[in-house]
Amino acid sequence: MTHEQETLEERAITWFMRTREPMCDQEHETFEQWLSVKEHKQAYDDVCQTWSALDACALTHKIAPLNTAVCSRRAFLYTAASLMMGIGAYGLYQHYLNTPIYARTFVSRQSETMEVTLPDGTHVSLDADTRLEVAYYTHQRETKVLQGQVMFSVISDPQKAFHVKASETLVTVVGTRFSVRNIDDIVKVAVQEGHVCVTHTTLARTFDLLPSDGLIVKNTKITPLKVTPELVGAWQNGRVAFEDATLEETLREFARYGEKRLVASDEVKNIRVTGSFDITNSGNFATALPSVIPIRYVKEGEKLLIVKR
Repeated sequence: MTHEQETLEERAITWFMRTREPMCDQEHETFEQWLSVKEHKQAYDDVCQTWSALDACALTHKIAPLNTAVCSRRAFLYTAASLMMGIGAYGLYQHYLNTPIYARTFVSRQSETMEVTLPDGTHVSLDADTRLEVAYYTHQRETKVLQGQVMFSVISDPQKAFHVKASETLVTVVGTRFSVRNIDDIVKVAVQEGHVCVTHTTLARTFDLLPSDGLIVKNTKITPLKVTPELVGAWQNGRVAFEDATLEETLREFARYGEKRLVASDEVKNIRVTGSFDITNSGNFATALPSVIPIRYVKEGEKLLIVKR
């Protein structure tokens, strides 16, 4: 087989996998132009014939002898050319399942948020300083929260479960609204609507969460908690909410939105904070904080040291 033949076979396989999912008008036009060449159409037809045989194999979950007329030597070579030597026709089926039909990485910078609508209509909101990977396959939808926090509004599709991975925590849903936070390897899941299944992949423990349910995962420690549904993903509306958080945790959160002047002294860092604060102007937080807890500021250069009032 010549190099030109191998390239043509690989291209035919690529187009075959792509046409099994929705395409935009420009992709349709490009495909039709490519298919108008006689040699291209022959290569594409051979791949289609091989796949028809694989469909029958997949129903029985085993490799069965293929009809000689369908699995001609040339059709078999089309399959093998896209994979490794010797994998055979079933490898095309596995390769197809494991190849994303959509893959993107989204990154929001510090002090900015990002709104994204995915191809299936699922909406994701990225908080500041967040990194999210998305990969859609023919049989499932996968995302990874590598850093920061994301609010998900998942479009229901019983045929394609939606997975969110954050460190060793795996969230599985069909359709719901929930947030996943992964900062400093501490993962928090909070449900606003619907039902999610959360699995710790190392501990092999699974939790079912309903609205108002949440949990925090730190290393191998899992702590269930109750959340206020209206406050889940509050940062989408320009606010951040705290429920019995320490002052130190509160300051670390606001640093993600640009307020880095505040430093808590040892005597106040464990004071508990509950409330909702504006993040559109981080300076407002410093102004509002003394009205919420008994503290005052001592100016030290460019920093404001927080001490007891």
